[in-house]
Amino acid sequence: MSNSKSNRTPLKGRAIAYEPSRGDVSQSSRRAFFLETVRKCESKVLEDLNQEPMRFFRNAGLDHPNIDARTFINIWAKLASEHWYLNRSDGAPFLWFRRKLWEWGERWRLNEEWCLKAAFHTLIDWAHDSELASELSWSLMIYSGGYVASIIPGEDKFSFEHDGWQLTIHRTRKKYEDFVRAAFEAALKAYCDQIEEAAPQYGYVEIPPLKFSRKPHLPFEWLVRYRVQGWTLYKINKEYYPNFRTDNRARIKKGIDEVAALIGFPPGESSPD
Repeated sequence: MSNSKSNRTPLKGRAIAYEPSRGDVSQSSRRAFFLETVRKCESKVLEDLNQEPMRFFRNAGLDHPNIDARTFINIWAKLASEHWYLNRSDGAPFLWFRRKLWEWGERWRLNEEWCLKAAFHTLIDWAHDSELASELSWSLMIYSGGYVASIIPGEDKFSFEHDGWQLTIHRTRKKYEDFVRAAFEAALKAYCDQIEEAAPQYGYVEIPPLKFSRKPHLPFEWLVRYRVQGWTLYKINKEYYPNFRTDNRARIKKGIDEVAALIGFPPGESSPD
């Protein structure tokens, strides 16, 4: 095989992403991305969740190992009920837990029901898995919108195997490494092409890039800075465009508002202003 520059240059995939085609699932995936961005930008959010909300979660007996998934669904329905204060039969510990969880949401401006539900599921996971609690990661339930796209055959595993270094054929290590690297990248490209080609048949659509940015993750970060951390537009502009003389605040605000609408924050509530 030729040792040309094209064979030595790693293949680069297209900068695209896929998500289930149903609108409600699409919103769910964006919400999950937002919460992961919260974890990345402001670790204190989950550290705070692991304090009083977790303590009162345990005080209410919600960490009991025999509580099944259906029971937790019913518990959440009571917590999120418009008339939650009437659930006196559940006792004071239950009501105190709700109060602490809602205070956490107010503190970080994550007080939408879907944010609080994500926190509730995270506490459940932490209570039953000490490793997850030590990692301070969100529950995997944040990725579930109640629907699951069909599994694409072969998507769960990519494997690559190649003959070993036969010195009579490839006398130098570099020649062998180049040969294997080219074969690996050809196999990886074929696998990714196969999954991309099959994706529409199994309920996935390509996510178009957001219009206001070549880096679609940035507006999610701006929203976290603005809403959760309370940064001003001026501070965001200085942080993300330190060498720009132009004022990008209008562009940043447009990005914040568009992402806020995509994930379901009410109009006018994307900022603490």
